[in-house]
Amino acid sequence: MTDPEKYRLSSAQKRRIWFTRKLRFWPLLLWLILAFFVVYGIRSTTQVVQVFGVVDYPTLSVAATETGKVESIFVTLGQEVIKEEKLVKL
Repeated sequence: MTDPEKYRLSSAQKRRIWFTRKLRFWPLLLWLILAFFVVYGIRSTTQVVQVFGVVDYPTLSVAATETGKVESIFVTLGQEVIKEEKLVKL
């Protein structure tokens, strides 16, 4: 056996050495992978979706219990009210 053949590494040993050297930088690789997923997540969630359709909603009839002129209104447009709440003063 000559000296060059004595220290020749097999391909499996070369792969193992290459892989071991790359694993020394695993924190850097982890940060790079994490940064990739963060950028991908931000870019993929900024989509605008436009949908056209009809929304069904319940309608309720409101009627006065007596007739007269309205003196003052106690609620505003869009305000939620509960049952038996006074809405206007006649």
